[in-house]
Amino acid sequence: MQLVVAGPSATRAAIVSRCENSCSVTNTDAQLPRRLRRLAAVLRAQPSTQARNLCLIRLGESLPCPPLGALGEQTRVPGCTSVVHVHARRRDDGTLALAGAADSRLARGVAALLLRGLQGEPADALDDIDARLVAEAAGLHNVLVASRLNGMGNMLALARAQVQVQAQVPKASLENDIGRDAGSSLEWRRSAAAWTAAPEEIAVLLSGGVDSSVALNALLEAGHRCRAFYLRIWLEDEQVHAAQGSCPWEEEWAYCSAVCEQAGVPLEAISLQREYSQHVVGYLLSEAAAGRTPNPDIMCNSRIKYGVFYDRVGRHFHRVASGHYAQVSRSSGESGDSVQLLRSADAHKDQTYFLSQLTQVCSQ
Repeated sequence: MQLVVAGPSATRAAIVSRCENSCSVTNTDAQLPRRLRRLAAVLRAQPSTQARNLCLIRLGESLPCPPLGALGEQTRVPGCTSVVHVHARRRDDGTLALAGAADSRLARGVAALLLRGLQGEPADALDDIDARLVAEAAGLHNVLVASRLNGMGNMLALARAQVQVQAQVPKASLENDIGRDAGSSLEWRRSAAAWTAAPEEIAVLLSGGVDSSVALNALLEAGHRCRAFYLRIWLEDEQVHAAQGSCPWEEEWAYCSAVCEQAGVPLEAISLQREYSQHVVGYLLSEAAAGRTPNPDIMCNSRIKYGVFYDRVGRHFHRVASGHYAQVSRSSGESGDSVQLLRSADAHKDQTYFLSQLTQVCSQ
């Protein structure tokens, strides 16, 4: 048989399909369904950890996506650093219909391994799948950090729960609820950034570095009530880091989690990859093309932290804070209080340059 494909995506799909049909199956993963065994064998056959990570990323590109109206709180996988959605349904013939979405390439690959591997299997196949067994069969047990392995288990648990709920609801009622679910899901997406903040609560942006951690603790020591946010803005570099066997943002998240746990402050991750690509990477490319020297860090502060984040989330809080090494001078006038940004005492640590594009709103 001759296989004809067109375009990069089709080529990747053909490669994965060819691997699925050529990889041998061992006795160690015989407990897994046939398709999941073969996908696991594709990953296990890779010659190195880096190659296995890149293969996982490519596998994620073939993840079947759920209908947009079906996404909501009921499909979001708990306990994942990345935003991951799983949509599981039992067809009339008793087989599984699975789809998913994720904002991280590696997380999308893990989801694709599970959901593609179980697609079309009997619904009760979910009851017999263990995340650790899948990771071992795919050669990922030494690759997946604890958070990703737990995330894989949570994906399976959520899929089981969705199928169980479906089995308990009469079909007619379920069909009538589809429109309402889509509508409520749409409303959920519209109001996802409508944060409810307590009076005087401050949104603190954490990066995993020293400055933002010090800023959080300084606010707490001053008696302020805080809620911490970590902005996920990684892009194509995730593939580069995966090829090197590392994932820097997970290390940053671990630092942020440790700081917040010690301080007793809730921490939430906000996904702004698309906005970062549009407002920062787009600026960087256009400036470079024009022969100028861009500074993406300045634009990240003005367009993302105090731009998109402030507009969507920060405006619901009393204040938004981030950590930068700088000095300020406050003064009062008829129009309200104003702040003047001054260079730091230590010129080597000075970060006022990165705040230079921010605008000021005077408070009464």
